[in-house]
Amino acid sequence: ADSIYVTLGLHAPLSQLDAATGEVVRTYVDTEGTDEILLADGALYLTCKEAAPPARRGGPATPPQAVLKLHAESGRTVWSRRDLAPLPMSLTVLGERVFMMDLTGIICLDAETGKDLWRTPRAIVPVRPGWSSPTVVASGGVLLVADRRPGPFTPLDESTGKNVARWLAEEGWQGDLVAYAADTGKELWRCPCAETYHAAFDVFVAAGAVWVG
Repeated sequence: ADSIYVTLGLHAPLSQLDAATGEVVRTYVDTEGTDEILLADGALYLTCKEAAPPARRGGPATPPQAVLKLHAESGRTVWSRRDLAPLPMSLTVLGERVFMMDLTGIICLDAETGKDLWRTPRAIVPVRPGWSSPTVVASGGVLLVADRRPGPFTPLDESTGKNVARWLAEEGWQGDLVAYAADTGKELWRCPCAETYHAAFDVFVAAGAVWVG
């Protein structure tokens, strides 16, 4: 808890600050555009996006991205993957595995090498509001992924069988919480869930139980 890891501007690289003084300890090279930061066991896991070029007809819909692992103290790059396009807020680390979602489903990488361990397809809603994102939680050998359910919109509340006010339902879509085996990606179970109002899904794990909104 002696350091704070943060970007100091839009599209800026990752910086390490002294938690007591706020002074910049180091700036990590080749981390411009960092937008997600995880610290686990002395390593930093980042997603970085390059500044988007002017839009061109027929060009890519999103700017190029990278997933990196750095040694927190030395700044050394352990591995870098520039062939991945993780969905916002989906990067998660548990022990020797790194998890994320893209438009094809769930991806698991080896935390030491960055190489694929498994991929599990899952239907994804590709177009959504900026506040809408999946919630990915890894705990006790299980990966929990809550995300919007593809298909036509419905205001029906599955728990009551009654319709929710359309204005409210449209700002918090229904979805599915799916549990996967962290070592294989095999689906274990699923249940319905829903986004909160203008925010992602709530998923909590406590005392061996899963609580979901």
